[in-house]
Amino acid sequence: MRTYLTNLHARPAHEKRRFSMRVAAVLTIAIFIIWLSTLSIRLAGDISSGSSNNTASSLVAATAAAGSQIQSQFGQIQSNFQSTQGGTSEATGTSASAPPANTFGGQSSQ
Repeated sequence: MRTYLTNLHARPAHEKRRFSMRVAAVLTIAIFIIWLSTLSIRLAGDISSGSSNNTASSLVAATAAAGSQIQSQFGQIQSNFQSTQGGTSEATGTSASAPPANTFGGQSSQ
């Protein structure tokens, strides 16, 4: 990653903007997923009207459900990212653990 950022620093402004837009999009999607997964907690009216025992147990249950939903969403994001990057052996003929190809031109570090 450090090498990528060093190479990015030497690139033209339009490539830097493209990178920053991708990072901003990923962060925005992550925040949206977290917000969406906690929406059920905020919309559940029994948290404010229930007893403290019911409130605590429903909050724990909702938090656990939100956590599993977040893990599921990030798993989907990761698999989508890997499929678009060609990280599977079927798509590229290489394994997912192989280093990525140099997409910026110039000489490869391999």
